[in-house]
Amino acid sequence: DLLYSTEMAKPGRKDKKAADGGTSAQPPSSGRPQKSTKGGAGGERSGGSHQTSQSSRSKASRPPVGTSVLFSSLCPTGDSLVSLAGVHHNASSIVHPEVLKLGLKIADGVIAGGVARCIGLLVALQAVIADYETPRDAELSRDLGQFIKPQIQFIVSCRPLNASMSNAINWLKHVIGGMDPALSDSEARASLIRSIDDYIKERIESSISAIAAFVASEIKDGDVVATYGYSTSVMRGISEAVDVHKTFSVIVIDAAPHFEGRRTSNLCLQLGLSVRYVLLPTANTVLSEANMLLVGCSALFCNGTLISRA
Repeated sequence: DLLYSTEMAKPGRKDKKAADGGTSAQPPSSGRPQKSTKGGAGGERSGGSHQTSQSSRSKASRPPVGTSVLFSSLCPTGDSLVSLAGVHHNASSIVHPEVLKLGLKIADGVIAGGVARCIGLLVALQAVIADYETPRDAELSRDLGQFIKPQIQFIVSCRPLNASMSNAINWLKHVIGGMDPALSDSEARASLIRSIDDYIKERIESSISAIAAFVASEIKDGDVVATYGYSTSVMRGISEAVDVHKTFSVIVIDAAPHFEGRRTSNLCLQLGLSVRYVLLPTANTVLSEANMLLVGCSALFCNGTLISRA
């Protein structure tokens, strides 16, 4: 480098400052226009830096390793459960603590099933109503509905509502809108809490009891009953059939990701029944042995169509 710099510093040579502050030599000018050489060392360096900047931008736009953008909203776990509390920028002051606990349990799968989620929602809303105070110059029948709205939005952000939860919320809004304005806050809150208790007993628990009684009456001695996953009504019907000393066996069909059929199998074993546990891909090998199929149902449409989770 020293010899090169000395040689290029002879008279007739012109020096030019490089971009990096060093000294670079230029060939003597012959009066002819200089042709730019494509693919030279400088071109390679500039092209390489351009490619590097493009690759750095593409890497910055990529999601972190181990994350999936497409399925990021399904089954949140770990830190994402805690981040659900920040769906509203100040969630701690908007979402009631009981609703916050319920939402995280639903998102984590601790509370699963249509009946359990619906009852859990109604019980949480009872706590919300008990702690509610009507603002000055406002009516409970109008303001309470707006106060409950962010609670429901948080539950939806944890997991979408099922049919029974949507029906319960619509019913509660109707009851709140029809409250007598002459009632005091304490009387109105007590009336709403009693109404929710009556709803749970009459529309949920009574329905399950009626379905379970029908299921128990249909099971005969020697039957082979097949069921899928876990259903509160089906399990209670099997339990009532055992209570009247009927002898039968159960085939439990299960599938990922939650494997709720394991709960059904354990409960049937505790009742003293003979249980066969199979996964869904092999169900066709045992279904021919069953003479009764009991599958849980989440909702019944007005045209008779049934709906249940897969």
